[in-house]
Amino acid sequence: MTKIVICSHFDVFPVRHADQDAVYSVVKGIDVKDRIILQTQYKDPKENIEVLGERLSLYRYPKFFSVIIFNFLLLLRIHRIRRKEKSVVVITTKFHLTPTLLLASRLMGVRWISIFLDSFIAYDKFPYEVNPYSVPLPILRLFERLTYSFADYIYLNSVYEIESVKQRIDSRFSNKILRTPLSSGMINCTERFRDSGRRQALKSSLNLPQKSMLVCFHGNFAENRQSRDAAFYIINSLSREFNSSDVYFLIIGNGLNIPRNPSGNVLYLGYVENLCAALACCDLEVAPIAGGSGIKMKILDALSVGIPVLASDDAARGLVEPSPVVVSDFNNFPVALKALLSDEGKLRKLGQESMEYAEMYYSASSSIKDVIGSLLSGTSVHRI
Repeated sequence: MTKIVICSHFDVFPVRHADQDAVYSVVKGIDVKDRIILQTQYKDPKENIEVLGERLSLYRYPKFFSVIIFNFLLLLRIHRIRRKEKSVVVITTKFHLTPTLLLASRLMGVRWISIFLDSFIAYDKFPYEVNPYSVPLPILRLFERLTYSFADYIYLNSVYEIESVKQRIDSRFSNKILRTPLSSGMINCTERFRDSGRRQALKSSLNLPQKSMLVCFHGNFAENRQSRDAAFYIINSLSREFNSSDVYFLIIGNGLNIPRNPSGNVLYLGYVENLCAALACCDLEVAPIAGGSGIKMKILDALSVGIPVLASDDAARGLVEPSPVVVSDFNNFPVALKALLSDEGKLRKLGQESMEYAEMYYSASSSIKDVIGSLLSGTSVHRI
């Protein structure tokens, strides 16, 4: 049996959920019987899965030294595992672990899969306004190129990044780059929640007119600065364009230190028990996000329950084209939103197209099982 080693260094860049769900999507392709369970903190890995990194709390160290320490500890752990196991596959989500994995793959004969990475060489400028890593950007770009050269497979989640990277690296390596399969474990909303009774009940509980229209925005505001900025744009700017109409904005998610009713037509619901049901009660989701990279999961959440999405260019980046997402720049955002809300027929059409799109492009992929299966059996190892 092949030993699968999953490693990620969340202490350096703690964007946990997207990385974990991407790993889950790939690992699930190895075992369709679902005996591998990866929950929020990578708990309960079973049988041939070993997880490295969940107990390595390195906050007491400066970031740069924590990276060095983590690489050293990771190399030792992989070495111990390799002495016991005939076949080892390492799955990682971070470019700054490249030096360790390069050594391990060449000296110890382990195979290496790199998953769900925000590409640094795909962009002319860094995809974030602030570099959250402790490793300088030129070194990260070098590590990324080494990953494409030596890893067996590389999964990226953004179509934009995949195409851009393939144009900028040696063509010999482009066949290694695959799109991360987003399974139902990746999209939060897989059930059907569109129900007029539930929608009326939500409006009654919020003391809103039954004829009012609901525009929502959701996210984890405690960990994501782009989402926080978007929420405050809605509160302080966008919502004020609709003060005289029956349009209400619902902001959903934990981490905003604001009142429940920060302005006349904005309600902050905070954490809700059933996010998908709340989204399905809305007429439309807005995503006025600036910056960031990769696919925004909040958009897939909304599409999967069948509500249209109005998004900025940054928010819509990476989706398979053509998509039903309506894209607008910030200057025209209020006008674009008013046009959508005034066209009930178009909203219904976009809602149906949204659900069909999510099912078509972001449902479980069967091809991943064959790719990973061949890697684990040793029959398809790409070394150049």
